[in-house]
Amino acid sequence: MSDNLLVSIARDVLNGTIGSFYSDHYSEDLIEVAKKQGLLHLVALVVDAIDEEKSDNRLCNYLSQVLLQESMRSENQLYAVDCIQKQCEASGIDTLVVKGAVTKKRYSDPFLRSMSDIDVLYKTQQHNEFKKVMFALGYTDYREGRKNDTYNMPPFISVEAHRSLLANESEYFDYYSDVWNRCLLRNGCKHTYEMKIEDEFIFNIIHLAEHFKHGGVGIRFIMDVYVYDNLDIDRGYFENELKKLNLYDFYLNVSALSEYWFANGESTELIEKLSSFVLSNEIFGTKENKAALYVSEGRVSGLLRTCFPEYEDMKSMYLWLDGRRYLLPYAWLHRAFKSLIYRRGNVKAQLSKAKNGDIDKGKELKAFYKECGLR
Repeated sequence: MSDNLLVSIARDVLNGTIGSFYSDHYSEDLIEVAKKQGLLHLVALVVDAIDEEKSDNRLCNYLSQVLLQESMRSENQLYAVDCIQKQCEASGIDTLVVKGAVTKKRYSDPFLRSMSDIDVLYKTQQHNEFKKVMFALGYTDYREGRKNDTYNMPPFISVEAHRSLLANESEYFDYYSDVWNRCLLRNGCKHTYEMKIEDEFIFNIIHLAEHFKHGGVGIRFIMDVYVYDNLDIDRGYFENELKKLNLYDFYLNVSALSEYWFANGESTELIEKLSSFVLSNEIFGTKENKAALYVSEGRVSGLLRTCFPEYEDMKSMYLWLDGRRYLLPYAWLHRAFKSLIYRRGNVKAQLSKAKNGDIDKGKELKAFYKECGLR
């Protein structure tokens, strides 16, 4: 009940048609579902718009605080993006902001699209210069990662700084081997890049597919598809590129789901299955799904992939490996040592997935993914 109500709320917010129906239906159960889906701010927005006696209702008071906090978070995140880009431009550092920070601006109101991190791509050879800029801006909580580095500025700002747009093991990695040539310089800038709107949408579909295959996605991803589908884009270019990536059939299915949810589109057996799957997830799927997929080819196989990443993937973590493949075993050993000392939580999580993952469920999920158009 609550998950379907949350879809209805998302539909009405996206289409600007909030009605009084919700005044008798919001509950703690709805709030918990909305939290898992990263859409609590939409419930708060609707309740704020329809309830005239907020001071007498505990849930309303709570949601009023949520609304205020999310407004502050959204404004601070957009301001942080602007500061990072301006400082990098002044310092001669090439940057490309992607994912949520870009998608927010495609909504009728950026507040409607929540996000956890700011994702920024920069050129690998400018790693040290980028780090200096971030430290100068006040990001003192810094951690190096396998796929990206993180910079935090509590209470609202978390930045994921990417050295490549996708992980080396991604099947779409080669598509972005020349990512900077796929982008345009922003007017008046020499180092601040942005994608064409069609390429933004393509990357969103790739991002959606990646999370879908590694554990699932929540309602927010489908909202993004609906928003972009209703923008003025070059459909021919967009669809041809997705066909090159073998993602066109998958896009058609998630697009049909967005129409079914948010625009009274037609349903099919597959759309109903897809709807149930997305509604059963959190923002980025579930731990159970991730564990099942982790062991779908065997428990030992999952651990080996984690413990011994391929050379190309290790190069993104250890720049000195470039051209020195013979040092790969040393890099594996160094990474293992760092993980045991500084990332024990991650080590435990991987071991837990290998131990508890449901192999049969993993195989079922892969069969479902194929049915949805993911090869």
